[in-house]
This record gives sequence, C-alpha cells and structure tokens, in this order.
Amino acid sequence: YSSGSQDVTAALPELEDIDFPDCPFIFDCEATPYDDDGNPIPFENIMTRLTRVGEMDADDFDTDVVFKFFDAPVWHGRDITDRKYTDRFEVVKRIFDPDNVARTGNDLESTFQSAVENGHEGLVIKRKDGSYTPGGRHSQWKKWKPEPETLDCVVVDVQQGSGRLSDRMGALSLGLLGPDDEVIPVGRVGTGFSDSERKEWWVDHETDNAEGQVIEIEFEDIQYHGGWGLRFPRFKCRRPEGECDTVERAARLQDRDDDYDDWLDGREDTSLTDEPDEEGLGDLFG
Repeated sequence: YSSGSQDVTAALPELEDIDFPDCPFIFDCEATPYDDDGNPIPFENIMTRLTRVGEMDADDFDTDVVFKFFDAPVWHGRDITDRKYTDRFEVVKRIFDPDNVARTGNDLESTFQSAVENGHEGLVIKRKDGSYTPGGRHSQWKKWKPEPETLDCVVVDVQQGSGRLSDRMGALSLGLLGPDDEVIPVGRVGTGFSDSERKEWWVDHETDNAEGQVIEIEFEDIQYHGGWGLRFPRFKCRRPEGECDTVERAARLQDRDDDYDDWLDGREDTSLTDEPDEEGLGDLFG
C-alpha cells in the first residue's frame, strides 16, 4: 500500500516471483528499479508505476524492480524486534534467494565506495546487536550518503502548504538554466525552511515578489527521466545577488555528463523540458 493507503500491488508484479514462506511474517526491504543492462535507475521509475496502475499491464513496464530484503521484525507470527540484528538478518538469508538479499561488506569504506560507484545512494548501517524500532530513525541505524552539493536555483512557482502550513508556503518550484538561458524545471524544495521563512515566502508570492528570486539549495543528486529532477533538495538561504546555475553544472557535479549530453542531443526531437509530473514525483522532490 502507498502512504495514502492505495493498494499498489498490481504495479509491482515482481512480488509474485518471490518465494515467500507459508507463515505469518513481516520483512523489511528496499525496492530498486534496474534497466535492461542491470544498472540502478532513478527511484521515480517506481513512482511512475504507482501513478499509472490500472492504466497499463505488467508487461508494459520497461524496468525491473528488485526487492532486497534486510530485516525481519516478525517471524512465524512472533515479534522478534528485541533480538539482535545479526539474528534477524540470518532469518532473511535463510529464507530468500541471494539475489533478493541486501548485499553487505566487511570493509565499510570500500563497501560505501562500491555502492556509490554502482549507482546506489549509499549505505544503511545497522548495529549488529541492535533491536528493531519502528517509526523512524534512531540510534540503532543510520544512512551514509555522499556529502551534498550546493546550487543556486531560481524560484519559478510557490505552492501553498496544507494542514498547519495552509496559511504559508509549502514548497518552492525550482529551475536551472539550460541552453540559451531558458529555465529548465528541476523539481521542488519543501525542507529546510523555518515557519517564519515560510510566511515570508508566502507574502512575497502574494505580492508577486517570489518568482524569479535566486536561492541556494543543497542536493544529493540530479537525475533525468522525462525531465531533470533534483533528489533530496534542502533550502539553505536566499541569494539576493546570486545568479542561477545551469543544468550542465548540476549534471557535472554529479558526474552525469553523459546524461546531459544525451539530453542536449535529443532536445530537438523530444519535449524534454517539460516539468516532471508532480503527482508522480511529489514525494521524491519534496
């Protein structure tokens, strides 16, 4: 089920290929999409599936989703969250085919470098004697990702918040400069703001002073899939005297020269400058 309680099982037919045990269980895993050559590709490929479920058959999917299992908080109907992690992972390794088990390594630095070089986001590091605590991050595990880069982006739109943020800004739509100084949409940023900053941005929007401002953000990656998108952007500050960076610079910061060159070569034949579908990518880009 999605976070909105929508049944999305039909969008993940690869689940049917897994030999699950015939007993009550809960397993924890990561779902990663791969291309035909076996290379990890942006997670929004899965998000696109979820938004199109019911409109296409499983045979229409042009990517493969691989489930990598790494934890077992419930086994044979028994809560084993208090057992140490090595015991819970042993359950995973006994049950699933090696292709469906998360890869591990003995040397932390080399394992991290290998993961990043192979197109993954980084590592999840768990204490060997740690328990399983649902509901968010805690002292038993942490993520290790490459240090974020920074960019100066132009604000192209302001979205109103919801819930307690309904009277202020919820997120800013961002752009970077492409060829001929055209503004290319690259997603949204909705984190890193204080409540007072959100109010200031909403006032600026209502007085037509927000769009066109330049802000500095940090981000972990930029990816192209039907449109450019910044992954995990976070607001840092306004840049009143700043100039907007280019898509080319963002791509080169993340060693995506080939992605940029391919995009540039194909722009005359396809409308690749359209903004990524917000319904499909909203959760990803903030």
